[in-house]
Amino acid sequence: ADITQDHFTGAGAPLTSSATFAQMLAAANGTLNEGGVDAVEGKTRCILGFCLTTKNLCYVYFLFGFLWTNACINNYAWTALSGSYSHWYFFRRDPKYNSRFPLFWSNFRTVKYHLGTIAFGSFVIAVIQLARIIAMYVDKQTKQLQESNKMMKLVIKCVQCALFCLEKTLKFITAYCYIYVALQGTGFCRSCFATFGLIMSQPAQLAMNTLVRNILSL
Repeated sequence: ADITQDHFTGAGAPLTSSATFAQMLAAANGTLNEGGVDAVEGKTRCILGFCLTTKNLCYVYFLFGFLWTNACINNYAWTALSGSYSHWYFFRRDPKYNSRFPLFWSNFRTVKYHLGTIAFGSFVIAVIQLARIIAMYVDKQTKQLQESNKMMKLVIKCVQCALFCLEKTLKFITAYCYIYVALQGTGFCRSCFATFGLIMSQPAQLAMNTLVRNILSL
């Protein structure tokens, strides 16, 4: 945020380099009572009720970091499990490649070869999730405007629906994508194209697999 000691002027005279911690804390509390550093400098910009202060931007930054980290953890676990199952399926009768610790070696391969692929796919999902949260915030902040402008309400609802469908589609595609990554070792985009083509060419098989998976999960 490029905060220097010149910002801390709320408690009286400007602080010097020899100021104590208690004096700096009192000065910081003074600027917070006046509205914060951004408000004191007169640089605050508000869009649909969201003020672009340093604090709010940090909230968005940490929210995106949480969404990205959560997606990375889920996709890492899915890729490692997929690698373990695929290795067992193809090499369970091969004494040369058979292993007593398939999940351990699958985790090893995932860490060694696929972390970039997982991070990239998780980034795409996190961006869409953040966009959905922003759309929900805009919807909440424009309730009164939507009551007087039906077109505005229709546009916001359509945007939310489109983002919801996009997120579900991406999660569905990436779930099969990471299975393909664990199986073939290819990159994210190539795996997405390959799995999308497979899904479109075998819709009946996909429906049967989804039904069986739901039954087993239940």
